[in-house]
Amino acid sequence: MAQITCDKCGHSQDFRPHTSKLPDGVERVYIKCAKCGEQYTAFYTDKPIREIQARQRRITKMIAGRRGAEYQKLWDEFEDNKQKLTIQMFELRRRQEAGDPRG
Repeated sequence: MAQITCDKCGHSQDFRPHTSKLPDGVERVYIKCAKCGEQYTAFYTDKPIREIQARQRRITKMIAGRRGAEYQKLWDEFEDNKQKLTIQMFELRRRQEAGDPRG
């Protein structure tokens, strides 16, 4: 398992993310230092983001053993979804950390 080091106290520990539920169906995924309790946000998700993440997991399973046009179609969808996730997660984080969950 990956090790992380707390910026505040220097304690090293295994990477173990935690999740907390926020208003409007938003979830915050974060890491908490076992020694000093400092928290570091990894990312935020909402229902549309979690749906795309679930689709990505399904595509990953479906793509195995596929060839040709069928493979390319799934791969293109996977890549499009990656871009969508990047943009949506960036915007959600910006809104959450600005204290304006609705944008």
